[in-house]
Amino acid sequence: MNVLETSKLLDEELYSRQLYVLGLPAMQRIQGAKVLLSGLQGLGAEIAKNLVLMGVGILTLHDPHPTCWSDLAAQFFLSEQDLGRSRAEASQELLAKLNGAVQVCIHTGDITEDLLLDFQVVVLTASKLEEQLKVGTFCHKHGVCFLVADTRGLVGQLFCDFGEDFTVEDPTEAEPLRATIQHISQGSPGILTLREEADAHHFHNGDLVTFSGIEGMVELNGCAPRPLHMREDGTLEIGNTATFSRYLRGGAVTEVKRPRTVKHEPLDAALLQPRVVAQSPQEVHRAHCLHRAFRALHTFQQLHGRPPRRWDPVDAEMVVGLAQALEPLKGTEGESSEEQLDEALVRTVALSSAGSLSPIATMLGAVAAQEVLKAVSKKFMPLDQWLYFDALDCLPEDEEPFLNPEDYAPRDCRYDGQIAVFGAGFQKKLSHQHYLLVGAGAIGCELLKGFALVGLGAGGSGGVTVADMDHVERSNLSRQFLFRPQDIGRPKAEVAAEAAHHLNSNLKVTPLTYPLDPTTEHIYGDNFFSNVDGVAAALDSFQARHYVAARCTHYLKPLLEAGTNGTRGSACVFMPDVTDVYRGPASDADSEDASYPVCTVRYFPSTAKHTLQWARDEFEGLFHLSAETIKRYQQEGHPQGALISLADMDGPQVLTLLQVVLGVLRERPQTWRDCVLWALGHWQLCFHYGIIQLLRLFPPDKDMHLLYVLAAANLYAQMHGLPGSRDQTELRGLLKLLPLPDLQDLAPIFASDLELAWASAELGPEHLKKLHEALEIWSTGPPLEPLMFEKDNDNNFHVDFVTAAACLRAQNYGIPPANRTKSKRIVGRIIPAVATTTAAVAGLVGLELYKVVGGPRPLSAFRHNYLHLAENYFSRWVPFAPAIQKELLGVRVTMLLRGPAVLYSAGWSLEKQAWHLPLSLSSGHYGAAQAPGASCCFGCLCLNHLFLTDLHCLPWFINVSESQGPGTILQSFFFNCSSYIPTLKLLHVQPPTNFFNPPSLTRWQGIYVAKITLSSSAQLDALVVNHYELQLQFTCGNHTMEGPLSVDVQRDPGHIQCAGRFASPAGEIIQVPEMVTPGARLYTLLLPGMELQGAQMSITSAQDPPYFPGHFSINGQGWLQAPSQGLKGQAQKVFQLQILVNFGQGQSCHGMLIVKVLPAPSSQVSFL
Repeated sequence: MNVLETSKLLDEELYSRQLYVLGLPAMQRIQGAKVLLSGLQGLGAEIAKNLVLMGVGILTLHDPHPTCWSDLAAQFFLSEQDLGRSRAEASQELLAKLNGAVQVCIHTGDITEDLLLDFQVVVLTASKLEEQLKVGTFCHKHGVCFLVADTRGLVGQLFCDFGEDFTVEDPTEAEPLRATIQHISQGSPGILTLREEADAHHFHNGDLVTFSGIEGMVELNGCAPRPLHMREDGTLEIGNTATFSRYLRGGAVTEVKRPRTVKHEPLDAALLQPRVVAQSPQEVHRAHCLHRAFRALHTFQQLHGRPPRRWDPVDAEMVVGLAQALEPLKGTEGESSEEQLDEALVRTVALSSAGSLSPIATMLGAVAAQEVLKAVSKKFMPLDQWLYFDALDCLPEDEEPFLNPEDYAPRDCRYDGQIAVFGAGFQKKLSHQHYLLVGAGAIGCELLKGFALVGLGAGGSGGVTVADMDHVERSNLSRQFLFRPQDIGRPKAEVAAEAAHHLNSNLKVTPLTYPLDPTTEHIYGDNFFSNVDGVAAALDSFQARHYVAARCTHYLKPLLEAGTNGTRGSACVFMPDVTDVYRGPASDADSEDASYPVCTVRYFPSTAKHTLQWARDEFEGLFHLSAETIKRYQQEGHPQGALISLADMDGPQVLTLLQVVLGVLRERPQTWRDCVLWALGHWQLCFHYGIIQLLRLFPPDKDMHLLYVLAAANLYAQMHGLPGSRDQTELRGLLKLLPLPDLQDLAPIFASDLELAWASAELGPEHLKKLHEALEIWSTGPPLEPLMFEKDNDNNFHVDFVTAAACLRAQNYGIPPANRTKSKRIVGRIIPAVATTTAAVAGLVGLELYKVVGGPRPLSAFRHNYLHLAENYFSRWVPFAPAIQKELLGVRVTMLLRGPAVLYSAGWSLEKQAWHLPLSLSSGHYGAAQAPGASCCFGCLCLNHLFLTDLHCLPWFINVSESQGPGTILQSFFFNCSSYIPTLKLLHVQPPTNFFNPPSLTRWQGIYVAKITLSSSAQLDALVVNHYELQLQFTCGNHTMEGPLSVDVQRDPGHIQCAGRFASPAGEIIQVPEMVTPGARLYTLLLPGMELQGAQMSITSAQDPPYFPGHFSINGQGWLQAPSQGLKGQAQKVFQLQILVNFGQGQSCHGMLIVKVLPAPSSQVSFL
């Protein structure tokens, strides 16, 4: 199969997130690969799962051994019904369902030399050393990549042999560096100056680069790679350019990645002279000891015909003796090593080696699968050559487990492999836990699978609650392995709960489809968290992580947290009183979805990201905001009122609206030709008349111009409910017949968007009159359809429009454009992801879960984790301890805090003080069974310890009603700073706002008084933001201290309004499959801060046939119900429902629900 055919078969929608990590060439190689995997216990199942999800061409399974009870602790494809069946046969069907594009085969015979020659990669798991040496020697000789993977209890081993001359085409995950050129001199050497000086620091001496898009010095375009030399002034030498044409403008310089060659030793040599992956000499020594431990375990098996017994001290001592008897390892130069064997380490490995643990199999299986992909894709550097991983820190430090061997004996149950390590008592404790899992995406699915395998919440009063408001999309299927094609459109939480229950029928999983944020604290409140033992967070935004972490701190709950980006991943644990709290980035501001200054985006772009942001704004203004405004004008039926609201809009918004409404048309489009004419006119406006006022027009990319007109015309047609066309040949012919619009026809009010920016934002009566006339024309006919940007549908022209618009914008400004794939990632804010990294961090979380559930553990037992699979980097470290607690003696305590929780405050009423003072910290009234160590200002800054006359500590918590206006005094502070002039600054506010004045500072009778007040622009609304954090900085002489002031905005009972997406102009979008049951509940209306009991809800918008199949309805409980006729045959239709909520006594609010009907999923897999 050639590359072109492979590319046609590659399902880019399914593998979209993976493509951003691996790239198309690597994915094409993976899709054509053939892999043999021998051994289908837990580790083998994990490797197989990851390879199938990531689209390896053919995977052949080999494991004739029968399924036994201990397999079920880590092998999620097997169940009690498979006991006695061949592991390979029992696993094949479920594996194949993960990805219909992968051929999953079974080999039932012996592994022969002829069989091995048929594969590019051979992987052995749970195999004997004799078999490893035999197969490894043959594979090395014949150029077949060979891997060995094994786990023994809490330790794992991975070996890679890719041969003596293996070429890595793309060694790193980073994209090639690319920068915009400012100037290139003629000379020897030629001097390259980059537009952004900071870009030069990313290049290094000797880097190879090539050039493109240069005008003038065209000899450099597409030249052979040239080496760079850095100069002290930030410019770059690029070799001789003396004979080249003079540089004029534009162009980009791009790094050329160099292939690298890897030389691996065969297994027999690597056993005696191991090269191990380690980050320090201490890790190297530990890895060498584990290397000898594994060899000793193989020798024990060969001598006794069995592995060491569970926690048998006699067998363990024999293993230690066998390890000591091994010949010394050889160093890098072949010399004998004099390293001392860590006997305690080997003994512990032997004692626990009979176990089979899901987290260890998950973590090592992910790394092994990534190495297989490196072998077939030639992407990223492979391991060199041994990796040893151990989590022996999961074992209790002060216990002697073999004193009670019966606790570790097999019980013929699915947890036997885990009981062999931790005992039956620990297993019972696991089963009674109740955990909250926040997020059912890729990491959430892996965690839920792990919970099912270890038995978390699978007995007694235990259980798992999974919270996720998203729905399954097709792009999820390559990583979120609990989902199948038939689940597309369903809530992730519900599907994941059902799948987890199928993995372990004893697991009790409760799905919740509400977000976990400030709007749902009436759901996830005191009662909810009082029944939760811990929280696992699998979230994709820092804002959400911070909120969940704050809730865990408040309720004193352990938090397990993980995240990934490409082949990078992290897993962390946060224990109350033991570790420091979560301190991730405050927001995603440092990521690629950060916003840019408006003036930069509109007039002075310098990067492809600027042009993409401009194109995304264009989409929003042209196809969403304009249609939404006109639609509202139609529905309200009050032209003058609509004009007043339009007059309040700023100039650019009005111009965008006029361009859409008028353009070159004087009436609503009726045909595809009208839409093309409008698109051609807008193309002229944006990329000729508009831009010519700023820059000279650069030579156009004709194909990209055609794509822009095609996409814009189709989107315009969609907005007006007209049929579009994908026929580019027909479009070319049509464009030849259409004259280019004149400038006067394009913008009858303003000559250009640049002129508008310089003009007053207020529109005069004449402008409003023209706008009124235009809107009158558009008010006839069916309502316009605002388009919501959807990144994952490659047939809707959304990404095509943004890509083409950004590319043309980039050409106008001489900026290297981004291709469609990169544009989709940036504009869609897509986080690159692969199944291997996801699984690895989930396994690491599972290991920390053992420690959290096991009981009180010291700080030294816990581990934060970071890995980078592309660069073979693995790091585990002990978390930081919590903030130091200061004991205050001989002072009057006026506030007692535990994290952000207020346990006592002298500012409370006397009744509230009297109720709280008698309570003990161990009584459970403060959200935990035990809460030792609380002291004044625990986890906060005591500004008053040195300088305040009264003991006021920060953080200070105050409540303010949303009805409070400008000038309201929120808090006063009293300072005693006699020798200096103090200062009190407001450093920043989260979330950012200008509602708070800088602190005022006055002096009264020798005491300084500071006041925090509301500013003149303050408009508090608890439904928008109900909590602000003001970071204050106090200075007295050389002493500088900081602390937060927390402001909680309280609802005003007399202030009734709808909020959230439901009340936004765009409305709340609901995705519903067309096969939904007639009359089924589609949505439950929840209004933050309001009780719906007694409220009257009604759908006020028209539901007239034939557009509506029947009437939707909404009852007093806030349930939106499907029409009695159902929605069959309504696929791809969108129904807009205006809903009135009447609270009585003249108080009401309204919002909009948008029901999008999804087609019934196909049972076949197609390749585009």
